[in-house]
Amino acid sequence: MNNSKTKILVADDDPVYRDVAREALESAGHSVTVACDGAEAIQALKTIEFDAAVVDLTMPKADGIA
Repeated sequence: MNNSKTKILVADDDPVYRDVAREALESAGHSVTVACDGAEAIQALKTIEFDAAVVDLTMPKADGIA
């Protein structure tokens, strides 16, 4: 049985949406990393292998597609 938490990246420039997503995912037992913009999300992707990502499509510095 695998007890490791699912690693999820939450990237959103709106702090309210970012915090709501983080709190909901953490309360469901996931490990969450947050990014405040697209560039920060790209940096996180370079160092951590995520299982899933929740991204805003319109963010400064790099959009959610990048």
